[in-house]
Amino acid sequence: MQTLATQQQNYHLNPNLFFYLRDGEFIVWDYLNHQQWIVKSDYINALEQIAKGQSISISMTQDLLQSGMVSEHEFTDFQWGWDIVSKIYHLSSSNIFEDIQKSEDEFVEEYLATCEQLNQEEIQTVVCDYEFEACFDSRVDEVPLGEVFRKRKTTRNFDGSSIEYSDLGSLLYTACGEIHEVWEDLQQAGYTIESGRRSFPSGGGLYPMRYIVLALNVEGILPGVYEYIPRANGLKLLKPLDEHRVFDDLTDILNSQFFCKGLAAGVFFVPDFSKEWEKYPHSRSYRDVFLDIAHCSQNVLLTATAMRLRTWVTAAFKDEKLRHFLGITEAFTYPAEFIGIGHGSNHSLPKAFINGEALGQ
Repeated sequence: MQTLATQQQNYHLNPNLFFYLRDGEFIVWDYLNHQQWIVKSDYINALEQIAKGQSISISMTQDLLQSGMVSEHEFTDFQWGWDIVSKIYHLSSSNIFEDIQKSEDEFVEEYLATCEQLNQEEIQTVVCDYEFEACFDSRVDEVPLGEVFRKRKTTRNFDGSSIEYSDLGSLLYTACGEIHEVWEDLQQAGYTIESGRRSFPSGGGLYPMRYIVLALNVEGILPGVYEYIPRANGLKLLKPLDEHRVFDDLTDILNSQFFCKGLAAGVFFVPDFSKEWEKYPHSRSYRDVFLDIAHCSQNVLLTATAMRLRTWVTAAFKDEKLRHFLGITEAFTYPAEFIGIGHGSNHSLPKAFINGEALGQ
């Protein structure tokens, strides 16, 4: 007859469990299979014993087997090259949709009901300190698309010269603005239009992004932190900048990337995650936000290239310091990427790397 201890050696702990405390309760989350349990302390102790190959009571074993936290067979765990945080995010946002085939009528009814519920909010009118003329820069049309692709290159050598106010406006309008006057197919179908269509796609047409603009050396406007408002095609001043120390502050915030010095302007892409989860409450939509940023940031890079401006892109920064620097206090709103814009040499390496100073030579 097998003993309890001998039986215990056949049990395996699910490798996809995450443990956390919330409101005084111990939560076990199977992030692969999207299940959560409130677990009493004696079961937590039992899971620890199983992980160590020790025996537990038969009744506890049966409960844990039934939940899927424990199995008599070894779990399959695929190789993952990054850390556990990225693995949890990948698995927890995968395979979240129920395997149910809806009819066209069911899908349409459900989708329109969701949209109608979201449309109850009023869109507030924003007064901008500076407004742009809604037009494209003529230089963009002069450069063939293939040539723009070939010329697009990251620059880390900016010379500190200014850019014109009209150039900044043309860039923002082309890459981020509501360039289509009406959403014709929706309008003709009789739908209420709550957002303007832009030159890049957005999941669910939500455009959950704010564009925080640094005007560092832009002719015609004061150095400051602005927000670009697509609907008004204008800039709203959030806070002025001290031009004597701004690059020291910015270098620190951008994780010591000193080649930001000499930029004329820059755009921070700042998603408001709450706008996304209002329509799509599942975790998979976290991916959509970053896809939006990727689409729009590529627009900025290519448009700037066509306008003969230099660009540099980064996502390495000190998050809370940056929120404070930009004056962002709203919950669920976090900077995700930055594109620096200006004039300079066509070198991807900063001079300090070329002359050996940064290499200790």
